[in-house]
Amino acid sequence: MRWGYNGMPKDRLVADQINRHPVTGARFANPLELRTVKNQCFLKFMAREANCVVVDYDCANASPEQMLCEIAQAFDVSTRATVEVPGHVGAKGREGSRVTAQDILPADLGFIRDNLDVDLETRLGFATVFDD
Repeated sequence: MRWGYNGMPKDRLVADQINRHPVTGARFANPLELRTVKNQCFLKFMAREANCVVVDYDCANASPEQMLCEIAQAFDVSTRATVEVPGHVGAKGREGSRVTAQDILPADLGFIRDNLDVDLETRLGFATVFDD
């Protein structure tokens, strides 16, 4: 199998199956529905696994070493004196291009609000997007 950009298969038949509903196989209506289902699936690990950690991307990206040390402390696992995280976390070259709610047109923000699960987004710490 040949692989394309960011690990996506170049074989269109295989690539077409990647972003489908994991249970029904249906296509998603839009990327926001995909986001909701993926987040629901991620949070299911909390019910399935004895030890599961959900971390904020911004915290992990800003200080991955500190985050790993805090997780180790929470689970009473010893760590080395220093924890080194090799490589880059996040999209290379796009660090300054983050879009905020202020950058989004009101009609588009309405579409986003209408197509996301507000309760789920709030549980994940994204409530500020929904504040008026």
